Amino acid sequence: LDDGTRPPSRKPFEDVSYSADTRTFRGTVRWPTGLDGATRWEFEMVFAEDFESIVGGKMTAYVGDGQARDSSYFVDPQSLPVLASGTTFLYVRRP
Repeated sequence: LDDGTRPPSRKPFEDVSYSADTRTFRGTVRWPTGLDGATRWEFEMVFAEDFESIVGGKMTAYVGDGQARDSSYFVDPQSLPVLASGTTFLYVRRP
């Protein structure tokens, strides 16, 4: 963390919501002391019909003044090849 302490091994989502119609989860992770300059991460994850992967969505990091710093995007692993970069997440459920 920005104060030099170790991050917790688990950090729960807050302000969660889920839309069954679109299979979309939304939630926030707060970092009161900051993590790499961000005090809040806002997630939107769209799940595949079989829930085996995340096929869309994003994570946006916000700094202390509430301004969005950057976003990283979830992409459908079935749409490979995808150019993976620092702003792309690929997620599939482990067997």
